[in-house]
Amino acid sequence: MLCRPNGKWTESSEEMIQHLLEVHFPECRLEDRQLVPAPGQQKAKWIPSRDWRVAKQTVTEDRIRWAIETMDPYKSPGEDRIFPSLL
Repeated sequence: MLCRPNGKWTESSEEMIQHLLEVHFPECRLEDRQLVPAPGQQKAKWIPSRDWRVAKQTVTEDRIRWAIETMDPYKSPGEDRIFPSLL
C-alpha cells in the first residue's frame, strides 16, 4: 500500500492505482479502465493496454530485483515515504 500526502494509506489495489495515476498523470483520470484526458486536455498521454502480455514480458522478477538492488539505499523517499533500504 502507499502513503498519501495526507498521511493516510491506501487500503486497496484500486486506491493504490488511483493514487499513482493522480501523482504521475495529474491531467488524466481513469474511466472504465481507460485513461482519459481531463477537461481542457486534448488527449491522454498514455492509454493502458488491455493486453498484459507486454507488461508480463517487460516487468519480471529479475528486473524488479535489479532495479531495487541498484538503488542507492539512502536515497530520499518518494511520495510513498519508502526508503530504498526498506525494500
